[in-house]
Amino acid sequence: PMAGRRIAVLSPGEMGSQVGRLLREAGNDVVTVTAGRSERSRRRATEAGMRDLPDLDELASVAELIICVVPSLSAEPLARSVAAAVAKAPMQTGVARLKVDPEQVARHTRELTARHGPGLTGLRAS
Repeated sequence: PMAGRRIAVLSPGEMGSQVGRLLREAGNDVVTVTAGRSERSRRRATEAGMRDLPDLDELASVAELIICVVPSLSAEPLARSVAAAVAKAPMQTGVARLKVDPEQVARHTRELTARHGPGLTGLRAS
């Protein structure tokens, strides 16, 4: 069951904020990072009930699951940033740390994500 988990959603744009809203409505604590995002994205995150954290390092240290919902052009840079933050975060045994949505990420980008994340626990590109 997913209820009662701390789940990170990146990024809180039109789709990400809706994913966050649904996860929150299911009883989860949903976190995100809006630093560097537009005012519109920050507002969407707030309206969806997502908690804004100061940076990816903090997000990686508290999230049980990180869901990335971004356009394919943003996926590789985000995957690199998340991988770096996760590598620094305390390990949580048995926790999936990065989930890449194949509907939003081009095939070549999923392959790059897999290559850049060998140190991530539970890395899946599915």
